[in-house]
Amino acid sequence: MGLSEKETKAKTMKGLIAFCGSFLITMVGGFVLLLWEIKYHPSNSQLWMVPFGLIMFLTPVLACLASFISDAFTPTNSQHA
Repeated sequence: MGLSEKETKAKTMKGLIAFCGSFLITMVGGFVLLLWEIKYHPSNSQLWMVPFGLIMFLTPVLACLASFISDAFTPTNSQHA
């Protein structure tokens, strides 16, 4: 049973929004790490920024990987006659 054109567009739009949100979170995490490296690393201050930045940087990547692996190994429900 196929999806209608409207359902396909809605699913595509949701995927695009999720991708953009994940990309934005990853970029913020990278920015926090870069800021810490440039400004605070010489004095080893503001160390809370390192795990925070790593979590923000890597979480979307891991979520996408988990989603891809889950989708790849989920059997399809094809009906046989």
